[in-house]
Amino acid sequence: MAAISDSTLDSLNSYFQMRHSDVREIRRRKVMSWTLLEALRRLALKFRGNPLQTTLLSYPRSGNHLVRFLIENHAGRPTLGAGDSDVHVLPRHLIDRPIFLRGGQEIEIIDRRPILVKRHDLSDASARPYLVLLIRRPLDAILSHTATMDDDRYFNNAEAQLEAWLCLLRAYNGWNPQDRHLIEYECLIKDPDRQAELLMQFLVKKQSTEVRKSSTGWGAAAVDQAKQALIRPPVSANSNVPLGFRWPCRAHILEDLMAKLPDSDQSLLDAYGLRRL
Repeated sequence: MAAISDSTLDSLNSYFQMRHSDVREIRRRKVMSWTLLEALRRLALKFRGNPLQTTLLSYPRSGNHLVRFLIENHAGRPTLGAGDSDVHVLPRHLIDRPIFLRGGQEIEIIDRRPILVKRHDLSDASARPYLVLLIRRPLDAILSHTATMDDDRYFNNAEAQLEAWLCLLRAYNGWNPQDRHLIEYECLIKDPDRQAELLMQFLVKKQSTEVRKSSTGWGAAAVDQAKQALIRPPVSANSNVPLGFRWPCRAHILEDLMAKLPDSDQSLLDAYGLRRL
């Protein structure tokens, strides 16, 4: 595993203090360079197959960006965003581009071949044999993702959002146990060192992926720095208040919906310790 050194953090701070025009130019050059090389790699797949093998699956607002940062930093390889896939010759949806293309020089990429692809749904997950599921408790995940919806839209979409969240857990539960890996959001935030170590062990075993550096630990300062740079800010200024207390009516709707779930889903939530909202 790779630790973030003081010099790297200084570089990261310096990068975000640069003028916007300089930032845009650096990003433009990096995106163009990576896009060209990635297109050439994908063209080669037409003749010798070695496509992506792993899907990183999560409901939105579950820490996906932080996990991708950990992966890219530890493996030295990029991750593809939710709208992209190596079945397309040209990289797509570059708003959700690899994490190393979003900042300055905080991540050193030593192998430009992507290591996995991010998904928020099951559209093509079955095309890849290995699955990593990042799961966050349903109340926090759904309330965070739908925070910008007005009340009428939320009330009309709450059941569909819960079903979308459940679909991911059902898919993971039905996956081959030898080819899946689970990351709990709460554990990720509490101990990113340990979760990154377990994830890289899984990727090394399944994909012969090398861990490019030995870790001396992230530490709270480095994790906070990564969160600030990579995770969208809270929608409420009072971010220390649990989401269920900030939107009690919305939380009650989710509680009622979960109470009415069929026994099979209730048992599934119990099996993974997720019944508690």
